[in-house]
Amino acid sequence: MWLLYHHRLPTNQSLKEKGISVNLKCQYCDYPKEDSSHIFFECQNSLNFWNSIQSKSDNQGATIAGKINESNWIDEWHSLKNKNFNH
Repeated sequence: MWLLYHHRLPTNQSLKEKGISVNLKCQYCDYPKEDSSHIFFECQNSLNFWNSIQSKSDNQGATIAGKINESNWIDEWHSLKNKNFNH
């Protein structure tokens, strides 16, 4: 989470920006530019993952993939980490 929040994930795009010769395409869906936003929120494989998590949770059927993006996901993460969860 820290790496995502600080834009430090070693995505193909960030490696290219550091001068490393890489193919920019997403290795999962061949999207032309693999960056952290694509990996977590736009790639069809990610959307399938988030939706499978959603289907296992009790959130009245709303899909995560339809309403999530990098900034609101990080905001939610910050608010959740400060909550006390009783299991």
